[in-house]
Amino acid sequence: MVPPSPQRSQRSGRAVAPLHSGATGGRSRDASTELRLDDLPPAAAALLRAVRAAVGPVPDLVLVGGAVRDALLGRSEADLDLAVPRGALSLADRIARRLNAAAVVLDADRGAARVAAPGVQLDLNDFRAPTLAGDLAERDYTVNALAVPLEAL
Repeated sequence: MVPPSPQRSQRSGRAVAPLHSGATGGRSRDASTELRLDDLPPAAAALLRAVRAAVGPVPDLVLVGGAVRDALLGRSEADLDLAVPRGALSLADRIARRLNAAAVVLDADRGAARVAAPGVQLDLNDFRAPTLAGDLAERDYTVNALAVPLEAL
């Protein structure tokens, strides 16, 4: 699955990221809600910029869960979780090396890892199903069933 290109907001003309929701079967939803990297807390936005620089283009890498909700609500908290179809453990290693951080395997069988350093905590997980829509449907809370392609932010 290739994430859609960022769309242009009718209100501001700025690029906006398509929002995927488990409630819409993982499909992009057409809403008046705009989400940009700068909508996240500054530390979270800086971390995600560093992730993009570290890994280059990863088409199916998505920001999921509470960080998406909190950014949409204008909250300053940011619990960053990224999901990818497969390869989260190696991706965590690449990111940790770039950030001079530690990659900690949380669950090797399920492809779950954490990148940790002072002031940095980023969780990465393999999709829980073959597709983004399936992954979002498998998440435990509705709020965790929100996703935005990282490349689109």
